[in-house]
Amino acid sequence: MPDSSHVVVVEESKIWISMLTDQCKKRGLKVSFTDSTCDALQIVAETHPLAVVAGLEQRDYSAVSLVAALKSTPSWCSLPIAVLTSSDESEKLFGPYPPDTIIPRSDQSIPKLEDFLESLVKRDSSPLQRLKPEVLLVEDTASLQRLVGKFLHVGGYRATVADHGLHALEILDGAKFDLILLDIEMPEMDGRETIQHIRSRGLPVPVIAFTATDSPEFQEEAERLGFDAVCNKPVRPEDLLKLCDECISVTSKR
Repeated sequence: MPDSSHVVVVEESKIWISMLTDQCKKRGLKVSFTDSTCDALQIVAETHPLAVVAGLEQRDYSAVSLVAALKSTPSWCSLPIAVLTSSDESEKLFGPYPPDTIIPRSDQSIPKLEDFLESLVKRDSSPLQRLKPEVLLVEDTASLQRLVGKFLHVGGYRATVADHGLHALEILDGAKFDLILLDIEMPEMDGRETIQHIRSRGLPVPVIAFTATDSPEFQEEAERLGFDAVCNKPVRPEDLLKLCDECISVTSKR
């Protein structure tokens, strides 16, 4: 089961393990420790944690591999990750899959770690965020999957990603969601066809059209197709989260 008070820590140093334990306990967070990327991935899959804190160097692989494995996986691309490092060049190591926070092993480490942990606790502080609404993000562009997934996670949502409409329908066969964010132009099956399948199944879930088209004609088309709202690209995090909150709130009142 998902555990919104659980942090996975991947670290070898006993000193750092002790410090991380103290900082997490101060905020009511539980901690699982390992010094292995492979073990960390298994723990994440089993526990659905709130976040991951990882040292750059690990027993088997480095945090570069761990971050890439998580950020490139649709189910975990929005999981907050902080990396502890003594390297001044660490930001250049991660390429297309950077962590959310890099914490230097220096006199600035504790303030940066505290900021990271406080952001997690603050995100979980409201009733809506504690419920962890489930969002299905249907988007074929990997960079947007990561970006929008991060926005959703920061906003208190748990995101699952589908690459196109057919993939989304397969996921919907076995899972329920509080909201669907549906791209319009996609391979395999586009958003227009996908929304028709969703509505033909009688699913009451709110669906937001995610599109670069902002014409009045599309607004009318989206309403006819059964979309509850339209979110325009390029996406602004505050606009996206406000729209998600509104759609879920309206559906809950119904």
